[in-house]
Formats: sequence, C-alpha cells, structure tokens
Amino acid sequence: MYANILLTTTFKLTTYVPITFEDAPTNQYAVKNSDYKVRCRVRADPSPSIDWKKDHKTINASDHYVTTADGILIKNVSEYDEGVYTCRVRVISLGKVEERHIQLEVQEKPKILATQPPLEGVESGSLILECAATGKPEPEYEWVNERGQELSDLERFVVDKYKGTLRIDGLRREDAGTYRCTAKNTAGIDTMQTRVDIVTKPVIEEYKNVTAQVDGNTVLVCRASGEPAPDILFHKDSKSEPFTHGTQRDTRIFSEQRKEGSVTIARLKIDNLLRTDDGLYNCIASNTKIKTELLGHLTVEFPPSFANTPMKESWSWDGRPANMTCFAEAIPNATISWIFMSNPETLIQESLPDYQIYGTQSASSLQVYPRNRDRYGFYQCVATNKLGTASHRIQLKEARKPGTILQVISYEKTATSVAFKIVGPVDDGGLPILRFVAQYKEGNSYPWNEAKTVQWPVDLQIFVVEKLEPLHQYQFRFAAENAVGVGDYDQERFEIMPKRSSPEPPKILGEINHGFTYNPYQDKYELRWQVPQDNGEKIDHFEISHQIVKNSTGEWNTYGTKQLEQKNLGEPRHMIRNLSPGTYYRIEIRAHNVMGYSLPSSIYIRTALSPADLSKSSPAGTSASSSILLQSIPGFSMYLYMLLCSTSSIFFSTLLRNTWCTISSSNSLCL
Repeated sequence: MYANILLTTTFKLTTYVPITFEDAPTNQYAVKNSDYKVRCRVRADPSPSIDWKKDHKTINASDHYVTTADGILIKNVSEYDEGVYTCRVRVISLGKVEERHIQLEVQEKPKILATQPPLEGVESGSLILECAATGKPEPEYEWVNERGQELSDLERFVVDKYKGTLRIDGLRREDAGTYRCTAKNTAGIDTMQTRVDIVTKPVIEEYKNVTAQVDGNTVLVCRASGEPAPDILFHKDSKSEPFTHGTQRDTRIFSEQRKEGSVTIARLKIDNLLRTDDGLYNCIASNTKIKTELLGHLTVEFPPSFANTPMKESWSWDGRPANMTCFAEAIPNATISWIFMSNPETLIQESLPDYQIYGTQSASSLQVYPRNRDRYGFYQCVATNKLGTASHRIQLKEARKPGTILQVISYEKTATSVAFKIVGPVDDGGLPILRFVAQYKEGNSYPWNEAKTVQWPVDLQIFVVEKLEPLHQYQFRFAAENAVGVGDYDQERFEIMPKRSSPEPPKILGEINHGFTYNPYQDKYELRWQVPQDNGEKIDHFEISHQIVKNSTGEWNTYGTKQLEQKNLGEPRHMIRNLSPGTYYRIEIRAHNVMGYSLPSSIYIRTALSPADLSKSSPAGTSASSSILLQSIPGFSMYLYMLLCSTSSIFFSTLLRNTWCTISSSNSLCL
C-alpha cells in the first residue's frame, strides 16, 4: 500500500525435489536360477532418467536385463551376474547426477549331495548320520525325528549344525525310525530322510551242560533271542573253525537252527560219541553287527582205561620199599584197588603188613616192603566206575648186582698210564649199569681190600688209569656197578709199565676244515693244546715253530726259515705274532722233559687277508673266505683253470681267472 493505494504484482513459484533413493539397498541378494530385480526406486522433481552399469560397464537392455522404473530385472540369475551394479540417476534440467553402488551377491539354494542309506545301530552303542549339502552361503542343518522333534534339544542326540552330522549315543530300541535332515540358508532349504534300525545284542536264554556215555548219542541245544533273530553256530574249543549248518565232514555230527520271530533255537547232534568229543563247546549267537558267546561243556562218560600207565615192572632189593603207580582214566572217576596175584589172590588193604596205599581215586600208588621174598610177583591195579572195570598188571622184581665184565682190552700204554676198552656184562641185574670200577695194586704185595680204586661213567669210550710208575708191574681187576651194588670182579690181569721216555705228543685244539684252520687275525694266531702224558718225567717246556707253506699241487711245501719259540709251563696256550696277512703256515709243537722231545703235532693255518689284499683278490664279489675253502679241495685249482680256458664269456673268464689266481697265487699262469 502506498498513499492509501493498494499495489499488487503476480509471480510464479516453482519448487524442485532433489534426487532421493527411496528403495536402493547397497547390498542385495539374488538366488541362482531365479529372476531377481535389483531395486533402485528414486524420487525426484523434475523426473529423473536412470541408467545402469555392472562393474563399470554399461548395461544394455536385453532378454537377460530388463530395465524398469524401480530397478533392473535379471532373468535366470547365474553366478556371472554377481558384482557391483551402479544405478545412475540424472535430472538433466537441473544438471543433477547421483549414483548408488549396489553389491549383488548371487546365492544358491542348499542341495543335499546324497541320500543317507538306511543304517543299523547296535543297542547301547553309538551311531552317526551324515547330511552334506552345497549352497551359498554355507547352509546350516537341523535334524528331526518322525515325531517332528528337533533333536538338538534332546539328550543323547548331538547335532552339528555346521557339518550336518547327527550322533546318537546309548542307542535304544525306540530310536528306530525315520529321521529328516534339513539344510537351509537365506536362499532356501533342502531335505533328506533316512531310516535307522536298532540291532539288539543277542541274548542266550538257554544253553545247558550235557553228560552222555561213550558210544551213545547226545544233543546240545542253544536258544537265543535278538532283533533281528540271531544266527547260531557251535564251536568246539579244540577246533580251528566252528561247525557249519548241516552234516559235518565227520558225519556223526549234524548242526541245525530254527527261527521263530526274534528267537533262534540251534541244535548240535553228535552220534556214536567218542572220548575225544568231550570238551567245551561255544554257542555263538550273532546278527549283522554283534555276537554273544557262551561256553557249555559236553562230558563224555567212559569206563576206566590204563592206556596212559606205562609202568610194567618195579624193582627192589635188600628189603627196600618199591613203588608201583597206576593212572586210571575214567569219567566218572574210577575207584582203585590193588590185588597181589599170589595163590590165592590177595586184596591188599591198609591193615596188611608190608603194604601202604596212597590214593584210591584216578591215581594210586602201592608201596611194598618186600621183607620176604614171597612179596615179589605180580600186582594188579583194578579201576572201577559205573560203566565198567579195567585192570593193569605190574611185576615187582628183585634186582641183583650186575654180572661179570665180559671183556677188557688194554688199548694204549705210556710210562705212567694205561688205557682200557671195556665191554660190560651180559646180565645187568635188572637195573641200568651206572659205572665201571677198576681196582689195581702193585704185584701181589698186599690184599685187594687195600688196592686203589678208579670209577668211570659207562658212556666213556676209553677208560684211563693214571699216575702209575714206569717199569712197575700192576695187577688190575674190573667190575660193573648198578644201584644194587658192585658186581663180581673179573679175572685179574697184569700190566708192566714201559720205561721213562719223552712225553706223548701234545694234542692241538681247534676246528680244522679241509685240512687247515682259518685264522681271523692278519698277523697273529693263538695256539692252544692239551698237555700230554709226561711218560714218567715232568714236562719242563714246549717248543713251538711256524713256517710258511704253499699248496700248488695238492701237497704242502715249506718256504723260508722255520721260526722257533719256547713256551714254559703254564696255561697251555701261546700267541704266535708277526705273521703275514693272507699266508699259509705250518705250526708244530713238541713237549720236552729230561728224556727229550715228543713227536711233533702240527696244524696248518691261514691268516686273514688285509683290507687292501681283500679288495684286490675278491673281484666281482668273490670273497676271500670262499677262496680259502676252494683251495683246500684237492685238484680244484686245475679244474678251475680248465673251466677258465673253456668258457666263452669274457666277463666270466676274467672272474674265474682272478678267483683262481687268488687261491693259487704262486702259479705262473697268473703272472
């Protein structure tokens, strides 16, 4: 208003609505193999225009991509449609542009890979059911029973919702039924059903021990129940395998079973019973998962038998007590009595003198004191049970001293010893000869009860009397001895001892193969010997020598100088040193006393090869020890050389030649 005049004007007011994203989440989820609209609903004034990009590339309209006012529709989504979608909004009149980046994740419905086959669980045991599925994101799992109960909330049921397993502990019969697994994620669900059956452990309800008589028939019956009804087999503990159903290889035995619902009744029939049928029989009731066993005993009764009583005779002398024992096998156990088969027969009782009975069941011993000769004779052991009677005779004999020695031969004589060979008596007196006895004295100067005595075990080959005097005359007599005593001596004989002389040859100890001893050392050898008879004068030392030998023609030839050593008395052993490796030696030893040297005893040895010689003399794996053994075979060197010349193989010829040269190193053919 101006000067009381109303002034007016007219103008147009235009409002604008800015670009607003009303429904355009930045993270959206599509399901594979289905249609999905990526949402981008926008409000703006003036009206905007919208275009789309995927991973910074423009999306053109197609059958796969359909643009709508509030988004872009993707037909039949695949994993390739996953990515970042850009919803670009423009208001051209205002020069406004807005973008919304939308992350599209393609999800996949769960797909259970395989159906769990029906399972059998054992009562009181555990069982695991498996359910595995693919899907994106990873599905979670749940299990329900046929009553629709979710099992993760129940006792004894453990569900792993990430791995898909269901574990059932402490299985019960009521756990049998159908179980359903559901795999689910945000894209959907998949289900699978499986069946669980519970196998109950067989229960043996009846299995009794059986007693039957030999030659008769019997039946073992075993009754067992379970779910399902078990199969039953019988197994004798002494057999490696159980009896099969039907007639056995031993046709006396037949096995069968019959099922009635959850109960099985099995029978093992045995005809014409033998004693060997006695024993433990196992009833084995089994189903598909588990078995139950129970032992039963078949007792086969039989009359007494003395088959395992080897005693036929017993010996006594000078009133010594004699024991006679018998063993009666029988079921039931036999009662044993003793009868002396005199005239008339006498039933032996504890009240009778000269007798003592120990045991009257199964095994019994009768001790007899034969103070009078009429106690010798036949005794009968009688065993009785309800099935019969058996008897066994044992003769009580009177033992005697052995008879006279049959023959004595003077075998070898030195100045101080004499060796005999003895042939024992024909009559051993009823008991084994224990030893031979010799008495000897000088001439007839004193009686035999003052003579010296020597005893030897009977298993010796040579019987030697030592520490005699040279040039003395001795009188000998011989007898045999058993447990009763020394028998009569044979006829006396005289032996005149030789004069004093040099010792007997020492006996070299050591194992000799093919004429020589292999020595494990390269440069030494330990010689051991047995000290010989000194022939009346004390041995004062031993002379030991060694010398190199070679064997090129089947005979030993010596080379070089003989090396001598002297060994004083002491341990009968000596170490020979400074020997050469891989060399043959002849070693001799002689014993010496004031009368002179004994004849020599000798041995051939071969020292071990040095490592350097061993590698040279053992081409292509030929061992030094085999060379040693081959050389010791007479004529082998020439045979090997002929084989060497005849072979056509260069390699084999070289091998044979090197081996032959190793064992015959002195032969000119090896040069």
